[in-house]
Amino acid sequence: MNEIPACKIDMNLSMKRFWIVLLCAAVAVTALAGIGFNRWYAPALQAGEADPTLMGSVQAVATLHRLYPIFTDPGEREGMTLRQRQAVETEFQQLLQQVPLDLLLPQMEKYSVAYASQVKAFDDPQGFVARLSRVAMNGIITPAVVEAPAHGSIRFRPAATHAGDVTSFAPTDKTIFAVFDSSAYRDTRVLVKWYHRDTGQIVLFRQFEIADGDSNYIWIDNENGFGSGEYRVEIYRVNEILALLSSGEYRVED
Repeated sequence: MNEIPACKIDMNLSMKRFWIVLLCAAVAVTALAGIGFNRWYAPALQAGEADPTLMGSVQAVATLHRLYPIFTDPGEREGMTLRQRQAVETEFQQLLQQVPLDLLLPQMEKYSVAYASQVKAFDDPQGFVARLSRVAMNGIITPAVVEAPAHGSIRFRPAATHAGDVTSFAPTDKTIFAVFDSSAYRDTRVLVKWYHRDTGQIVLFRQFEIADGDSNYIWIDNENGFGSGEYRVEIYRVNEILALLSSGEYRVED
């Protein structure tokens, strides 16, 4: 089994990491343009309202900045219908396509989500970004669209040397290992999404190097333990379509 560097996380920071990746560019551009954020997003989405002045990349990233708390704070989603949440996802996707790739790539590299050499080698870089954002948003504010993994289920353990697989952990457990079968492919990197299904909090979203072998694992550490509920982990191939390689779920409960 191949050892991947541990990821010791701050739960409150990590759940926002992907949205920070997308919105660092927004903050920079809109600050230069002198655009404020005093107009909060009003979810009058069922009425089909649209602001015709929000055009171009600067306006797009300003709107993204107003939308992102809906993804990162469960309190912001209280009272929203499923239709409204779906509309937010759709709007986010559409606005993201208006953000220049050159603004997104440095932030993606900073947080190890994607690298310029990878993205620019794809036939459709913007298509990759769209797929990346769909993967990130899936299951966060609306029910997850479940994909069938190409290479089986992830197995969970409290330690790398633990003999059996575990489906439930205690809130006081500080380390959780996710073990996946890599015998059918020889990729050197994978993208990992690890999130809390009940709250939509993203625990981990980044690429990891993997070694050549039949089995690999990653793990997370948190000295304060983990919140109760159901968690899901997904392992993606770093290709243009971000093919799902493995996935699995476990619970944290007393």
